[in-house]
Amino acid sequence: MIISACQQARQDNLAYVWIDTCCIDKSSSAELSEAINSMWRYYERSAMCYAYLDDVDVFDPLRGGHGVSNASDGSSEELTSKQVDLIDEKDLARSRWFTRGWTLQELIAPARVAFYIKGWNFVGYKATMGRKLERITGIGTEILMEHWPKLDTVSVARRMSWAAKRETTRVEDMAYCLLGIFDVNMPLLYGEGEKAFVRLQEEIMKDSDDHRSEEDVSDIAA
Repeated sequence: MIISACQQARQDNLAYVWIDTCCIDKSSSAELSEAINSMWRYYERSAMCYAYLDDVDVFDPLRGGHGVSNASDGSSEELTSKQVDLIDEKDLARSRWFTRGWTLQELIAPARVAFYIKGWNFVGYKATMGRKLERITGIGTEILMEHWPKLDTVSVARRMSWAAKRETTRVEDMAYCLLGIFDVNMPLLYGEGEKAFVRLQEEIMKDSDDHRSEEDVSDIAA
């Protein structure tokens, strides 16, 4: 996946590519905290965000088997428009990418998101998949299609609802992955468990007139 992303970035005439799983030194608490508190800005200012749905595969009768990347050397082959039509919305909706907490900001913050499925096969851009993404995520196209979405005009309750069905491996990350969504900054304290939501709630309440946030954060934490 990393090699494919770098190759795609080169094809798109991009000078470099940033991948969170390998570009953040997680052994450094200072670097990890800075990266997570800055991540929304990274995505917001990116020229392109690549979303790789590695668990989405399709049965393609045109190629006689499961999968869409049947090149003998294992390289990616771009799907034809007819093959893209074979990818059902339900197949996309079942992807783990749409249930992970960290990918929420990857979907909303960048102006341009390109979606790829297993075999690094391109299936579309956020701009052309708006209605489909809205049905899958519950996030309106007026947010998804906005170049720089003004989330401060969206209620706390609505923003919290976007994360309601998402999960993270660590309890604290379910709060930390929402920092950019609510435009707040706070230090990371792994080991604090659900107390992370209390701190997130306090930060939200400092700048919000929407006092429903306390109940909403508690619902997500539960």
